[in-house]
Amino acid sequence: MKNSYVMLCLATALSLLLSSSAFAESTASDEPATADESTTTQLASERGFGVAISSALNGEVLPIRLIAAGLYYFDLHQFELGVGFHPYIQDQQTIVSSDFNYKLFPNGRGNKLQTYLLANFSYIYKGLESFYPTSYHYLFLHVGYGLELAGFAGLYTDTNVSFGGFTYNKNSENPVSSLLDADSFFEDFGFSISFQFNVGYRF
Repeated sequence: MKNSYVMLCLATALSLLLSSSAFAESTASDEPATADESTTTQLASERGFGVAISSALNGEVLPIRLIAAGLYYFDLHQFELGVGFHPYIQDQQTIVSSDFNYKLFPNGRGNKLQTYLLANFSYIYKGLESFYPTSYHYLFLHVGYGLELAGFAGLYTDTNVSFGGFTYNKNSENPVSSLLDADSFFEDFGFSISFQFNVGYRF
């Protein structure tokens, strides 16, 4: 029942994201453009690359992650791919991650303050070096909402909140735990919330 509820939430959230994307594109193509809208459309049609530094807090893997990412943007869309690490963890822990973000700007990117819809896929590895070393591999799929504040010469800051589901794989060298507590991907699902703060630059 719990897994069905989480999957239903994910399906609903993704449907809303796709519907918003289709609505934004149909509105932009059907309505005549005013002067302000023409400026917004011109800015939105620009494309290029950039870089971003992010801090992320995930409700399931608590330490704050610092993520260095490269990005590509065009029209109303932005794609980000980054690698994360955790500077505030204990010596016996190893936590690394990779993140992929898709951002949709329904109203373009021509305003000083703009909103966007977010889809995020994350992989997080967590290793514990104890008497019996244990490793966790997490997969997260989130959707959310964000605000971006444009700076000067391509600089920007933004923040977002997202929610979704996750699954994980657990491996342990403890012979008892490996038999009783072993978990594989997609055997079980959970619900999680994530917060991000980003500083980026578009070339």
